[in-house]
Amino acid sequence: MWHVGAFDHTENDDARGYMYIIDMKFIGTELFRYVFSDLCVGSQYTFSAYIASIDKVSKGRKIPNVRFEVRNSLYENEVLAQFDTGEIGFFDQLTWLKYGVSFNPTTSSVVLLLLSNSEGVLGNNIAVDDIELHFCSSTLSNICLKG
Repeated sequence: MWHVGAFDHTENDDARGYMYIIDMKFIGTELFRYVFSDLCVGSQYTFSAYIASIDKVSKGRKIPNVRFEVRNSLYENEVLAQFDTGEIGFFDQLTWLKYGVSFNPTTSSVVLLLLSNSEGVLGNNIAVDDIELHFCSSTLSNICLKG
């Protein structure tokens, strides 16, 4: 049974906003892909998102699990960082949990990915909201100087 009438995560959203609802069936399925350019090489960033299981009950359902990956955009086999959410639990009310991974880019362009880390037909359904990339270096301003 799914949550009905639940709201997205975005705060102060009078329009009640939008969320990305996904039925994950297979391990490794790309749920989200975005190439981000003009990063400061060597600085620290955090790639994060709010994720919720949209199923209310676990009986007979596969528990969702998502992998965050950051890859070098020139050599996509080079994984710069990854994080597995682990099992995203079931709740009586839609419950948003924030997950993310920090990384230091080796090039000015990276690929941000969310991948299915579980498979199954029953259950394995999630909602995603507020996908973000944050600059978080304490030694540099958030403006890159290019020489």
